[in-house]
Amino acid sequence: MLPQTSDQCKQALKVKHIGSTYWQQLIQIGIPKQDARTIAVAIAKYDVMQCRPRDLQKQLICHYSAFVCRAKLWRAGLLVT
Repeated sequence: MLPQTSDQCKQALKVKHIGSTYWQQLIQIGIPKQDARTIAVAIAKYDVMQCRPRDLQKQLICHYSAFVCRAKLWRAGLLVT
């Protein structure tokens, strides 16, 4: 879904910027690039828009939880449903 308003565009750009930073952190600590991208986007969306991760994202976050913590990207409410 494409952003429709100025605020949505700003949020999308912020998610992209933050997600890129998170992705770099995650690949530096050893998460494979594609999984790191999926996790980074989920956490960035959570941080910017308070969106809960989808099922696949949750599975990857759980699988790599030690790495996510090591990168200091763990969020207390991230996996709460």
